[in-house]
Amino acid sequence: MYLWHPRTQGALYVYDRFLAPFISAREGKIDDVLAEVFARVGAIGGDAFARAWAYARRSATNALAKAQEAQMRAESGANAASGRAESVRRRDSHAPSVANAAGRR
Repeated sequence: MYLWHPRTQGALYVYDRFLAPFISAREGKIDDVLAEVFARVGAIGGDAFARAWAYARRSATNALAKAQEAQMRAESGANAASGRAESVRRRDSHAPSVANAAGRR
């Protein structure tokens, strides 16, 4: 309660009396350790970012290739269907219509 309560300001007393001198005496060593940790984390983070970027590029390339293949299949299917419809139209235009055949009798 002493450390927490605003009236006693116990946390400030403990920090000023014990922690601040301890930290300031070891400030250089603390800075060196933090710099080393940041360098290691940066190297690990950089490697992880490079792997993630390569994965994203591969995935995007594969997705685009699949989309192009699907589009080409759809277009070739549409062209084939269009060609079949055209051949049916040509065939029907050469055959006598039912109305003409009935009218000739």
